Amino acid sequence: MKDLFEDKFINHYHLKANPNISIESTKEKEFDLTDDKILIHPKGEGVAKYDNPDRREVNVINYESFFKSLPAPFQKGKENCDLIVYTSDSIFFILNELTSTQWKFVNNFTQADGTPKTGKRNKAISQLTHTLYCILQVPEIAAFIENHKVKHCCFSNKQPSVVTTATTTINAPNAFNRLTKISSHGFKTPNKDIESLGFELWEFSGEQTYLLKQ
Repeated sequence: MKDLFEDKFINHYHLKANPNISIESTKEKEFDLTDDKILIHPKGEGVAKYDNPDRREVNVINYESFFKSLPAPFQKGKENCDLIVYTSDSIFFILNELTSTQWKFVNNFTQADGTPKTGKRNKAISQLTHTLYCILQVPEIAAFIENHKVKHCCFSNKQPSVVTTATTTINAPNAFNRLTKISSHGFKTPNKDIESLGFELWEFSGEQTYLLKQ
């Protein structure tokens, strides 16, 4: 995958760039991910949570870092997700957008001055979709992805457990935490654009984890 981005992606888009992509790998049964310099963290120390009961080799690419290293004219008008996650056994291929956003900002909302704002969920979906379109235009990358059996776009939100106001502290996510107990491995969300490209859209919040098991 490293060579595909450093060589095939660059050549396909005729870019004058020499990016260096670092890949982190793990076989830990449980781990978290962030979009910082260190991507893979022990359970409970990151944003996106993964369960890996079969100890598959999991590889993580900081796609955002790669994308931001490309020439500015190429970046213009495009969006990017945070991470690409895939397993060496060609089972799982995942685009992952990470955030830690209060619930009131997850859906579309209106600012105090009346200005409408796009919520983080729709922003993340746009980032995932744009990334998918961009990388699938490269034939060699598209072929690599096609060899994987499970293809998902994931929005992972590590929302705060409490919301503090000037007068009180409200345990706002209680209702969602109850849903987490029912569906501990996220929710599939219909999305025609993403599905038309052969992927499914999944959403994870709080303690929900991505299960790397068929």
